[in-house]
Amino acid sequence: MVGPFSYGADVSRAFHCGPGRPTSYQKKIYTLAWNEVMHNTGLMQPGASFREIVERRYVQEPGFGDQLYPCLAHGLGMADEWPVIYYPVDAEFDYEGELEPGMVMCVESYVGEVGAAEGVKLEDQVLVTERGPVVLSRYPFEEALLSSEC
Repeated sequence: MVGPFSYGADVSRAFHCGPGRPTSYQKKIYTLAWNEVMHNTGLMQPGASFREIVERRYVQEPGFGDQLYPCLAHGLGMADEWPVIYYPVDAEFDYEGELEPGMVMCVESYVGEVGAAEGVKLEDQVLVTERGPVVLSRYPFEEALLSSEC
């Protein structure tokens, strides 16, 4: 989204729409996606090479990382702008580079089992600073979906 004064926003959230409470499965996949976003956000450090980020990325437990979002992070925008940091499965698209202060990166996650009826897509927008990543997204995550069991 491009808003007033050219403000750019790229954030994804998933919601439980009811009725009733989230199931343990819904909590699990939401928490796995949240874990990935939180871990990979910590990797958005100045000077971090794209290759280093890929090597240190969050890896989903078996069965939950088979349908990845097309990239684990990308520059600000709605079409996965440069720099795009791909997962190892897409190594043919890799290129060299490193994060610099002032870059805005969007950290992505999609978690869903192949053939399952439900999946979770989460994303935060992060500013790379000399002191580390600063999350720019202000929309909260769904506390009711975060499980302490994962």
